[in-house]
Amino acid sequence: MPSLVKVSRNYPCPCGSGRKYKRCCYAKAAPLVQGPDGELAHELPIGPEVGEILQRQREKFIARYGREPGPDDPIFVDVPSDDEYDAAVTKAMEQAGVAPEVIYAFRKTGRIITEENAKFVPAAALEAWQNAIDEYASLIEDQETEPQ
Repeated sequence: MPSLVKVSRNYPCPCGSGRKYKRCCYAKAAPLVQGPDGELAHELPIGPEVGEILQRQREKFIARYGREPGPDDPIFVDVPSDDEYDAAVTKAMEQAGVAPEVIYAFRKTGRIITEENAKFVPAAALEAWQNAIDEYASLIEDQETEPQ
């Protein structure tokens, strides 16, 4: 695997905000790294269970396609399309009694942000999540004030 280099906290933020990385999208628990090709990614810690799941998915990919997965290949080869996945996750969240504003924010952002995982999420993604929560509240408020 090619070596990754941690991006300095003092570099301009790659999101294009014009601010320093440390004042914008920096997430201490998920530092930004740069590959030899210049591509940027957050380095997320994974536990042994997730490592085993990823190894099994790699093996499934090789069995299906007869080659190692590349950077643009799917990690999970037996997962339905994005729309089918979102629908299945939404249904499971509804059945589990997840708050509707959280489901709405998931559908808008593709993320599920909790107090436990927020420290791994860049500031821009946290802001998008909060905007979706606020948008849901506004939609509900508008529905309640509309004449019937």
